[in-house]
Amino acid sequence: MPVTTFLRQVETLLRRGNATEHSYRPALEQLFATLLAPATATNEPQRDTYGAPDFVIERGAVPIGHVEAKDVGVDLAQVISDSEQTTPRSANGKQLRRYRAALPNLLYTDGLVWHWFVDGQPRLPQPLVIGTWQPATAQVRAMPSAAADLTTLLHQFAAHTAGTVSTPRDLAQRLAQMARIAQPDQPFSRAVASGLIPRTNPFLRKLFNEISGDELDQNIAWLVDDCAHLLNHTNMAAVMADFGRATPTMDGRTAWNYSATLNAMGALRHSVPSVV
Repeated sequence: MPVTTFLRQVETLLRRGNATEHSYRPALEQLFATLLAPATATNEPQRDTYGAPDFVIERGAVPIGHVEAKDVGVDLAQVISDSEQTTPRSANGKQLRRYRAALPNLLYTDGLVWHWFVDGQPRLPQPLVIGTWQPATAQVRAMPSAAADLTTLLHQFAAHTAGTVSTPRDLAQRLAQMARIAQPDQPFSRAVASGLIPRTNPFLRKLFNEISGDELDQNIAWLVDDCAHLLNHTNMAAVMADFGRATPTMDGRTAWNYSATLNAMGALRHSVPSVV
């Protein structure tokens, strides 16, 4: 059973006494590969510098969710509570606040306890606990229904479909939230995305061309993919439905919101760390 194997791997790592959150990623990657296929889980350690989640889950080339993994023993409930403050006190709280605002489908886990956020809100009435670490016996005590419960959660997570964006303001806000994922205290450089935008999406090409040049920093390629996915789930007919037919005031609001969208995308310039 994939979950049983995963728990044994976690137990082995904990027995060594020197495991960090990075130690569990291969076990998580194997778990996802087994239970989420044909979706794939990509983990790129260098993303840590840029404030990106540990895993992006993709079906084909389309991102369907993200996973942030912490070390066993981190008080996830405290981090979550901190993330709900206007100004979180901890680094983990600040990070999770950004992720909850920007990522519509997010798993947050230490391997034994699992939280699921959809559009920033908890999806589960209670976190899913699949096991507990018993230091006295150096064992992970698995919950009786751990395998079934985690399998169900991962399948529901992978099956979740992001809602369609249908207003200019929603689009601008979502793009701005994505831009804010990057670490705010890192040195910045200008990101260039237009070269990766397919010609089949002229709106997105124009949008990125207005804020960028000819090259895309590969350290944020995942972020551009997520923005493209958001735009692919935007009902542009609904966004622009009243433009040209409404009053000048309403058309002005639509134009303002379009400008706000461009400004939101422009925030990507200031969210990308330079690569030396």
